[in-house]
Amino acid sequence: MIANSYPQLGWLAPQAEPVAQNVPETIALVAPSFDQQQLNAMSLDLDAVRQSIDRIATSMSAIQEQMSRGADRIANSIVANQEQIARSVDQLTAGQEQMTREITKLQAVEQYVLYKNADPPPRPAAAPVPKPVLRASQAPTAPTPAKTP
Repeated sequence: MIANSYPQLGWLAPQAEPVAQNVPETIALVAPSFDQQQLNAMSLDLDAVRQSIDRIATSMSAIQEQMSRGADRIANSIVANQEQIARSVDQLTAGQEQMTREITKLQAVEQYVLYKNADPPPRPAAAPVPKPVLRASQAPTAPTPAKTP
């Protein structure tokens, strides 16, 4: 009444309720009404869903742990195999180097044997010594037969 009588004191008057306070009534009018039995059933269903989600989360955690252990085993196996391959490559390299040395030795021996067993190079044919040409004065005479008495 005072606020109505003296407009300058209007701020003392009670304020009208905000529209938001009327919303529950509006929702109640729009939303279907559920009885307590339906609400209890929905609550039980919601609990069952939560328990299922918890079981799924637990299962997923266990699966992730198993996958992690499996990945660790695979990684360790890969590392071990890589080390074994590296050792095998080193052994193969050493074997190839040894084989190269042996082949080089065999080639040297082969060259030596071929050199030693080779026919000596043919000697140049000696020029035939020319027979001296005899001149008539130098020619031997045939022996004359002895005269017999």
